[in-house]
Amino acid sequence: MNAVFAQREWMEDEIGQAQERHPEAGDLLWHCDGLCVPTHRVMSTEFVYRSHVRELLERVAAGGDTRPGTAAEVAAAMMTTSLATPLDSTGAGLYLRMWRKAGFPPVGGSMRDYYEDAVGPLIDAAETTARRKLAVTTRTMGTVTCTGHHAPDCHFADLGH
Repeated sequence: MNAVFAQREWMEDEIGQAQERHPEAGDLLWHCDGLCVPTHRVMSTEFVYRSHVRELLERVAAGGDTRPGTAAEVAAAMMTTSLATPLDSTGAGLYLRMWRKAGFPPVGGSMRDYYEDAVGPLIDAAETTARRKLAVTTRTMGTVTCTGHHAPDCHFADLGH
């Protein structure tokens, strides 16, 4: 149960930081907790879950699609795959790219550049495919309703948007 509470704290912290980066979307970001559901067991690791949440919040602030897989989700899938079978150059390159895009602690160094140079276009295609296949079709904002409990002047309070 402590892990659930910890994830909630990490999510709330990321929402607060996103509100500071995007004050014009602050009310909408406040109501994003339903989007931030962990989708892989490694999201019990703080830096992995925070990355997942951060990417989703950035998409919301930009008016983007929240359904495609996040970099953290793709990296988690690549980790699982690498435990079952060796990764080819495209798979290893995708894993390193998603690790970097997720903002995880640096790994790979020059190997990342090697894979990008050697099979970059294949990694591009693999990223598109992975994000599509890892999409969560129900991960959308939907209708935002607010009672104003967090902020009486919330843009969505009693409007049923």
